[in-house]
Amino acid sequence: MKRICMFLLLVVFSVQIFADDDEGKLRLAVMEFEDKSGKLSETTLSNATEYIRGEFVASNKFIVIAKERQENAIIKQMKKESYKLCNDKNCQIPLGQALSADTILRTTITFFAQKFTITSELIDLAGEATTKGAKATFDGSEESLNEALDSIVAQIIGRKKQKAEFQQGRFGGKNEDWEIGGGEETIVKFESNPSGAVVIADGKIICQSTPCSKLLTQGNHEIEMQKENYVPKVKKGKITEGKTIKYKLEPDFAYLSVSGNYAVSLKLDGANIGEIPIKDKAISTGNHRIEHSDGCFYDSGETFTVQRGEKKAIKLNLEPRESAIKVYAQDESGNDIEADVFVDDKKVGKAPGTFKVPLCSKKLVVKNGDFEYSEELSLQEKKIKTLQAKLKRKGLQWSNKSPNDMTWRKAVNYCKNLNEGGYSDWRLPNIDELRTLIQNDPGTQSGGSCPISEKAGKLSSKDLTKDCNGSGSAVSKLGDRGWFWSSSTSSVISIYAWFVDFNYGGVICNTKPHTCSVRCVR
Repeated sequence: MKRICMFLLLVVFSVQIFADDDEGKLRLAVMEFEDKSGKLSETTLSNATEYIRGEFVASNKFIVIAKERQENAIIKQMKKESYKLCNDKNCQIPLGQALSADTILRTTITFFAQKFTITSELIDLAGEATTKGAKATFDGSEESLNEALDSIVAQIIGRKKQKAEFQQGRFGGKNEDWEIGGGEETIVKFESNPSGAVVIADGKIICQSTPCSKLLTQGNHEIEMQKENYVPKVKKGKITEGKTIKYKLEPDFAYLSVSGNYAVSLKLDGANIGEIPIKDKAISTGNHRIEHSDGCFYDSGETFTVQRGEKKAIKLNLEPRESAIKVYAQDESGNDIEADVFVDDKKVGKAPGTFKVPLCSKKLVVKNGDFEYSEELSLQEKKIKTLQAKLKRKGLQWSNKSPNDMTWRKAVNYCKNLNEGGYSDWRLPNIDELRTLIQNDPGTQSGGSCPISEKAGKLSSKDLTKDCNGSGSAVSKLGDRGWFWSSSTSSVISIYAWFVDFNYGGVICNTKPHTCSVRCVR
């Protein structure tokens, strides 16, 4: 029981240590150094920036924004190709504001009178004014630069570098007694809600994505977790054997919804995010630009700023780019006629006429009663395209009834050689087409229960059912009586072919030498 109580006290004590309040600390973004001398390598500048960033993290006087988050903000907010390109004041101040920082540390390096001078300043972003500055010189070597950076840190955060005091007298002697133990390494589990956070221990990244397990020395440590679009969380505490550290990260994003009058693709800060409508998409805080990427419409978009937790709704009313068509209509005989003109199922007027239409219109349809013409459109902006629409009867067109009955073979040749109504593309109808002329017989009319069908592959006498016999009340849509040939041949015996009996409405198979009437189709 005593052990349990001691364990509970230890847990409470550990939680209390990690619950240190960050209230009052400024959010600081440490910016890349601007080398006005042009004499230092990119590697040296990058290492120097990381060194001073680590010193400010270790000072525990600021909440220091991670480098990875600054890089993401550069790409998304400032449209830069590289984080290192953002090293001037005009870039770094807006960047700090986009990161929701309170202040930025801006550092410049100059070369004058054979010596390098490094100058750092804390800039308050609210007033865009310097609140504290520091200055040091160095000879260009990394060792000298390191000393200059220590001086800069000491001037700004007030931490003085320790120097050994000179004392006269003897020194040396027996060391104090020491014990091994303490400082032993242990495996620590790191978890975050949500997962996928970077873990930083004492200013160094030890884990790229939670959950993870890493070795740490037992004792006091500063643990930070960072995740894009979430507020970094930093706590200090004592690491003990079997420790699990879990942080709940506070969201640092807003929600975006976009509606509009056309379903076009959208770009947010240059990246595709899908088509209108967009509903409650999580985006980072700060400045953004929304725009469409569809060449069928005039450029349209909006720039906006969002705060943490804000729900932003934007409506884009797009205006199509314009073109025009001039439409003439003729009947099958070549006579000019009036006809209704439709573009993408919307009536735009009557031919002959000229009509303004959207540039990316897809289909033209011209109608006059049972006659119709259609064409796929390909237009150019602010140019008129002339279209000649020759209307034809919709669906199947039937010839006059043949003057005589004939065998199946002669019926095929008769339709093939027929020239009627100015057309020469006639043919003998198949059984499915011939059945479309039957009406008032639910068994044999088109779509009826009789299974005989060339389309369905049912052309055997075995496929016949009583529904194919006809009811005796069938009527031809063209007023015909008697037997009429189809082009469909029996699938079992090739000498047999199918026909329709318009006396009873029956679908029948008979030998090809038998004689029937003919109506051709086109």
